[in-house]
Amino acid sequence: MRLRSTREVGELLGVSSGRLIRAVWLRHIAPPEKGPGGAYVWREDDVRRACSHFLHRPLEAVLAERQAENGRADHAE
Repeated sequence: MRLRSTREVGELLGVSSGRLIRAVWLRHIAPPEKGPGGAYVWREDDVRRACSHFLHRPLEAVLAERQAENGRADHAE
């Protein structure tokens, strides 16, 4: 199970880290656990909930789309 930072999750979903934090503060999504430094540590289930909230799509669809985009970018060079 991979842990992600708020910045990584924001980049994956195409939203700012501030927008993610705001959604947690406003209780639109359940808060992930905090790490030793006090920063949120996003587990896969947390990322799934954020993806559903912001993009209204399953995480697998978003990951597949990102992978396809990266594949196209590699072939364009």
